[in-house]
Amino acid sequence: MKRKSFKKFCGGLCVALTVISLGYCAGNWGDTDAFGATKNRVTLSVKNKTLTVGEKFKLKVKGARIKKVSWKSMKKSVATVSKKGVVKAKKEGRATIVASVKFKNKKAIKKLKTKITVVSKEKSTASKNQAAEVQTTKVTELQTTNQKENTTEKTTDSRETTTKATTEPTTEIETPTAETETPTTEAETVENNALNRAVKLVDSFEANDNILVSPTSLDYVLAMAANSGDEDIKEDVEKYLGRNLNEINQYYYDLMIKAENDDFLSIANSVWYDQKYTLNLPFANLVKQHYLADVFAEPMDCGSIDKMNKWAKDNTDGLIDKIVDYDMLPIYSAVFNAVLFDGKWTSKFDARDTFEQEFNVNEETKKIVKMMPGTEYSYFENEYATGFEKTYGTDKRYSFIGILPKKEGEFNLSDLDLTTFLDSKEETTTYIRLPKLELGWDSSDKSINKYDLNDVLNKFNLGSIFDARFLDDLDVPSVKKAFQVTKILVDEDGTKAAAVTGGIEAEGDILEDENAKRVYLDRPFAYMIVDNTNGEILFIGKCLEP
Repeated sequence: MKRKSFKKFCGGLCVALTVISLGYCAGNWGDTDAFGATKNRVTLSVKNKTLTVGEKFKLKVKGARIKKVSWKSMKKSVATVSKKGVVKAKKEGRATIVASVKFKNKKAIKKLKTKITVVSKEKSTASKNQAAEVQTTKVTELQTTNQKENTTEKTTDSRETTTKATTEPTTEIETPTAETETPTTEAETVENNALNRAVKLVDSFEANDNILVSPTSLDYVLAMAANSGDEDIKEDVEKYLGRNLNEINQYYYDLMIKAENDDFLSIANSVWYDQKYTLNLPFANLVKQHYLADVFAEPMDCGSIDKMNKWAKDNTDGLIDKIVDYDMLPIYSAVFNAVLFDGKWTSKFDARDTFEQEFNVNEETKKIVKMMPGTEYSYFENEYATGFEKTYGTDKRYSFIGILPKKEGEFNLSDLDLTTFLDSKEETTTYIRLPKLELGWDSSDKSINKYDLNDVLNKFNLGSIFDARFLDDLDVPSVKKAFQVTKILVDEDGTKAAAVTGGIEAEGDILEDENAKRVYLDRPFAYMIVDNTNGEILFIGKCLEP
């Protein structure tokens, strides 16, 4: 299918998550000697192990010609490992322990992995008790059956039955253990839906200024990383997005195809890698087919940095023109997503009605802003906020939702119970006021964000994506730094948004309805841009000061 030029779209949301790697060449070296004869086969004592919080377990590497073994935990918050391979369980979750094996008279290094699952003491005890109950029940049932058989069969048959009764529990009845079950961690039980994920994403940055994120753009990068071949990444992304990987790939492919024929939305993906190395073929094929990604083999020099920034600029209509710096070199691989949105209001604001009004930043600070008054016919209200919906286009597929907390001052989105808020929608005349906006945000700016995107992904149990490897002959993580840069413009005509992962009464002779609702966004407020066909949250943010 021919893709539309993204340059046709003004404004947008785009960027996503850049992935950068450092490392050396490794692989399966160490299996043979210099003449390809004697093989140095090494294995770990266990490949999977379940531990209780606080428990220790020693891993061992078995094999010949071993010179040195170095140990590393890929998720130290869950489990640590000592220089001697002793693993200590810290908290519930999953961690991968990597053993780097050096061989005698060889420069090659072989990496072995053990997957550690950590459960709480309560769950471990419950699992063992349940296992004991299961076995006791089965043994009791078996003994009862055998007793009945003993009363009806001959002596010789009774002896056979007795033998069977004493051997079956040990040979055929398997005792469930903690290792055979997948524990349910707190992250796994979190409700997986677009709205809840978007709310948690915004609040997790703990920003003290305006914030605007694109959950859609972030999700695209997570989805592509889930196809890197690492099982831990796949499982963590599946739990976060609430779908299995096949469903994830199909969902985001369908969304891209819809965007190809959409007047307001377009989506682009790209993968970049150092041409000295080999991009994993299954990964490359999948992101090309399901994510329509452009793949670039580059020398990864300053010229390559310029090309990446130009890609971002072209796919955000110039709103975001810089996503990487020269000082980030060396870069071995990177993946980007661009979501562009240029929505025209179904009913535009009249520019002649726009007026200057005070915006109450806080009790001490007021700011004069350009305020756009209008009338809509949808109204939201719950215990914590009031709001309105203003649609885009004739088909009204997309909507801007303005949300005004009832409590003045700073707020968290999680305090507003947006699920009941959206459920409260009613059709009624609503007078609104929306300030003209031109806001930008960068997840890496620690002056406004307590945490950057790397920190937030770890909070969501998505730190495993930093283990993703896209290059076959570079045995180091391809994802080092995660970020999102966003920008939004709101005026009388509509809204332009880009992300790279990204009260005076109106003058005139208007006759107002005294029973109409009023939502005037003249103090800190929240807002969303949503896709009404599938509930996708394209953008969500808080405006503390226009």
